[in-house]
Amino acid sequence: MTEENPMESTASRVRPEIPGAPGAWRMLRTMQILLVAMIVALAAAGRDEDIWPVVTWPVYSLMRPEVPGPTVTYPVIRVALADGDTRTFRSEDLIEHSRSPVVDLAVEQSLAPDDTETRRAWRDYLATLVLRVFAGRDVVEASVWQITWAVDPWEVPPLERDAPLREERILALVPRLLGATEATP
Repeated sequence: MTEENPMESTASRVRPEIPGAPGAWRMLRTMQILLVAMIVALAAAGRDEDIWPVVTWPVYSLMRPEVPGPTVTYPVIRVALADGDTRTFRSEDLIEHSRSPVVDLAVEQSLAPDDTETRRAWRDYLATLVLRVFAGRDVVEASVWQITWAVDPWEVPPLERDAPLREERILALVPRLLGATEATP
């Protein structure tokens, strides 16, 4: 009969040490406890609430994605240069991204039917932005166009920029010397 050493731990007899991974049993036990806690928390969280992954997250649960309609219309600015080149810009291309709503406002206010002084000021500002992009090049004409595309949210990309449904010229800006404009609706 063999004698057992009373100083030998029971854990070392039951769980042999894994070579090259000291403390592996402790990490395994921690992962088991975390997994059980997550399962209990998910079961306790209620089915009617949006959960991520354990608690409710009201920042995202209150916001639902918008599904676009069958068409989308967006204004673009087309610039004709003296060398025959034509460029198309969105508002984000004319000014830094954080201020691009200002260009959208300039386009909107340039078409305002009520106040001619305000309308002319916004058109001048819009022309100044266009001329700033093309500093040193001869701009013949800058026009604002309303472009309509068909949208299919299940396709990638959802709209074909090269195949618009409709293009309508809504404003023409003719640059003069020193960046001033004469605008024709």
